[in-house]
Amino acid sequence: MTEQMQSFKGAHAIVLGGGIAGLATAGTLTRHFAEVTLIERDRYPDRADVRQHTPHGAHVHILLAGGLVTLSRLIPELASWLDEMGRDEADLTHHTRVAYEGRWLPRARSGVPIRPCTRAEVEQLLLRNVRRHASIRVLDGSTVQSLVGDGRITGVKFTREGVSDVLSADLVVDAMGRGTPSRRWLEAAGLSAVEELTVDAGVVYASAWFEPPKGIDDDWVALATLPAIPREPHMGVAIRFGPDRMLCSAIGYGSPRPPRTIDEMAHRMEALCVPHLARLVRASKATSDVVVYANTQNRWRRWGRLPRFPDGLVIIGDAVCSLNPRYGQGMTVASLGAERLDRELDAHFARHGNLTGFSHRFQRSLEAVLAVPWQIALMEDRSWVSVLSGAAPSPLSKLVLAGSQRVLQTAFSDIDTYIRFMRLAHLLDAPTRMLAPRTLARIARGGHRAGEPEAPSIGLA
Repeated sequence: MTEQMQSFKGAHAIVLGGGIAGLATAGTLTRHFAEVTLIERDRYPDRADVRQHTPHGAHVHILLAGGLVTLSRLIPELASWLDEMGRDEADLTHHTRVAYEGRWLPRARSGVPIRPCTRAEVEQLLLRNVRRHASIRVLDGSTVQSLVGDGRITGVKFTREGVSDVLSADLVVDAMGRGTPSRRWLEAAGLSAVEELTVDAGVVYASAWFEPPKGIDDDWVALATLPAIPREPHMGVAIRFGPDRMLCSAIGYGSPRPPRTIDEMAHRMEALCVPHLARLVRASKATSDVVVYANTQNRWRRWGRLPRFPDGLVIIGDAVCSLNPRYGQGMTVASLGAERLDRELDAHFARHGNLTGFSHRFQRSLEAVLAVPWQIALMEDRSWVSVLSGAAPSPLSKLVLAGSQRVLQTAFSDIDTYIRFMRLAHLLDAPTRMLAPRTLARIARGGHRAGEPEAPSIGLA
């Protein structure tokens, strides 16, 4: 065995699914395995575009600041690649403008970096990273049929161009997303039924591309309104990608009938708490049809809580925990999962010298990564479920909702509270940062009653 082979933890790893989680994971695994095979059912397009099995990619996505920082650790060249694409760095609380209950939250420099980019663009950059590694083989246009192994997972059976084949591996990573069949496969093989938590607030997206009007004299990158429980179940988002491209989404809770035309989208925007997004859509030139997406429920399969889990397999990304995209956490959580896999492989191998027992250890460790994003998503979604069903919210839900509303009200006039809140929402800081005595005192006072923040300009009279 060569010295180079001795530095690896195994000869071969297979990643099932080539979305954000799968691509980020495949690149990471080159540090640990001599060869990596990525199996993806779609054919990758030559340029950033929405794939057949990623319909949510047609809608507004946000690479949270926490995700940008994490991916930049995994791929140091990412910043320069984004520069090449013209996705310049922006400031989270200066270039993103948010309205709540008819008022715009303040504009301030936080020093927190963001990059406006579509999900397809992030995927294309991750694919660029994968393809520069000679040790990674990409088998797109392939369908996974089953896992292989008895007790321990030793590989996969798949079909490509009508031909079935079996690949063996030291580790198989399931990154096949919300629809993964792993639960069915594992339970059929005798594994205990996994606990599955589901919260569905009936969020529906309707999105379209526009050419914004000329002469916008404001440097905002994104405009958004927040829903307000229980009165306002709708929100809108507009993100600019340079001077000539803008993606807009109308988003609603409670499974509303979505707008299907540009005029219907503008009409839906007119019901928002501020008029700016409706005026912007009316003044812009539509460059696409309206597309709709409604598979937005929160679902967490608690693989880490099982008494046993088969060696040779780990499950990651949306295949474990899929979150309501309204909170923009999906790409970031996928990145955090890939980074945790990287760290846990090093830690486990340093202690044991092999991969025995690693799979169960990783699934338990991943639970800690998912806990905060899950609670952020459910903080509102549980309340919406209660409101929309007519049921009374629990005392805990009432307390959490009152606290979050108090934070938002304080944020209108207290920049420090606003920045701390946004850092939490962008998965940069733990929730405990909001419990600092100084911050709690400001929230208790409700801010310092400053004047109203200035509304963003959209270049229209």
